[in-house]
Order: sequence, then C-alpha cells, then structure tokens
Amino acid sequence: MANLKSLIKDPIHSRSITVNTHRIDDDAMVVEGRLRDDRLTETYSITKGEVMPVGVIHDMTIRLLVRDDGGMNIEKVEVELNHVPRHDCLMVHDSLDGLVGLKIAPGFTNIVRKQFGGSKGCAHLNSLLLSMASAAVQGWWTNKAGSPDTLKKASVNLDRRFLIDTCMIWKNDGDLAQMAIKALDADNNAGE
Repeated sequence: MANLKSLIKDPIHSRSITVNTHRIDDDAMVVEGRLRDDRLTETYSITKGEVMPVGVIHDMTIRLLVRDDGGMNIEKVEVELNHVPRHDCLMVHDSLDGLVGLKIAPGFTNIVRKQFGGSKGCAHLNSLLLSMASAAVQGWWTNKAGSPDTLKKASVNLDRRFLIDTCMIWKNDGDLAQMAIKALDADNNAGE
C-alpha cells in the first residue's frame, strides 16, 4: 500500500486548536484556547436533509485564569461562542462555570469528562478544554522557569505525575526522570 501522505487529495474538513498562555505575574496566567472547525465541502444535514454549505461550523474560545496557590487553580472562566452550527448550541455558554475552584492536575481529564461530558456540556468545548489543560502545564512551567527563584519555588510544590511516566522519555526508571527526581528532591530538602 502507498504511504498515507501520497493518498491525500481533497480535504473535506479542517479543525484547528490553538492554545496560548499569557503571563500575568509569577503566580498567575491566562490560558486562551480557540477551536475552529471548517466544512470544506457541501454536506447534507442529518436532521433536515438540507444542504450545508462550505464554511465555519464551530469557532469557540475559552479563557482560564490560572493561579498558583500550591497548584494550578482555575479562578475564572470565560467562554465565547463566535460561531456554532445551531442556535440551541448557545445554551452551553455557561456549561464550564463549574471549573472555577478546580485544579489542573493529574486526574483533571476524568473530572472534566465526569462533570462536563456528555449531555452535561459540549463535546467541542470539552475537547478544547482538554487540549488547553496539557498546554497550561507547559505554560505554567515556562512562567516558572523564567528565573531560578520562581523555578525553585515551583519545584517544591510539583506533583511528579506531571512528568514521571507521561511518555517514554520520562519513564520512571529512565535517565531523564531520575535526574529530575534527584533535582526535585534536592530542591525540596533545601526548603526544609
């Protein structure tokens, strides 16, 4: 069989998710995510049978104010539904308000699926939110690694599950994970 890249011809759908993290100060950041779906060919509506034209299907944005209070605490949530396929979709605007007070931490994906998944929310907002959570961890570290002092302070509160066994490179018994554990233990012991 040919390589998959050689089989690509006419695109029919495009989804883009972008996530940007904006520093507020050493302990706070705004994480902004945007999901956009574009229909690149005409289709037929499953509910009405009418032709659905080429164009935007979804264009939505989520903003999270995340503050470090010993973890990545979500303090505020904003949702913008710039384009949705049905007027009824607008009812999900406030569906993520329950994020306030939650922490982005290991287990966050399960919490999102349980509290906001299925008929309790919007599949597209949840998909965006889960992409934002992993990107928020990267942004949080980037914010903390801006100086040796903030990095050392962050290391004391680090939940190792953000790193260890998250991929092959960070496997628990691997060299990189062992170096990180040793450095984190040294930072934690220095704080005592």
